[in-house]
Amino acid sequence: MGLSQAKFAAACGIGKTAQYTYEAGERTPDAAYLEAAGRLGVDVWYVVLGERTTNDMITTMALRVVLNHVTERLGLDGQQVELALKIAEENERNETTWQRSESDVSATYRLVSQIVDDALVKRDELSQTTLQAVLEGVESELRETRRDISPAKKAAAIGFLYRSFLATGKIDAKAISDALTLAMD
Repeated sequence: MGLSQAKFAAACGIGKTAQYTYEAGERTPDAAYLEAAGRLGVDVWYVVLGERTTNDMITTMALRVVLNHVTERLGLDGQQVELALKIAEENERNETTWQRSESDVSATYRLVSQIVDDALVKRDELSQTTLQAVLEGVESELRETRRDISPAKKAAAIGFLYRSFLATGKIDAKAISDALTLAMD
């Protein structure tokens, strides 16, 4: 890293004496120190557990982050995704690639398919509360502005607003007004 013990300690927010006691094993570093050391390029996993971080470990951690984001964005059941992951991990632990049976792979596939199917059904179900708020907002805006639009344009505006408000979880009167203005043109 090219840092003296004193400079490394300062970069981690501690004094040289504390750094020495960490290196000698007399004291255990806290999370703030480990975070700072990690930013400097230290293999924190190695410091804590005595094992080098491998590319496979980094890939696994990255896949976990991606899986969590995908789970959240698609509205998947997190507990079911965790269960599928545990089953797949258990299958991998118990069998080598050349021993893997088709039934293990298909069982995991079926579980993942069910999780995704459930999320799609849930996503496609109408939210009566959101739809009611959109309809009331559209009707109120049309009444207040004394405007009238064709049923086709009204339906298009309602569909657009519904999807938008369902995604954001928030009903926006300005968006309703803007959508109806666009529908009028």
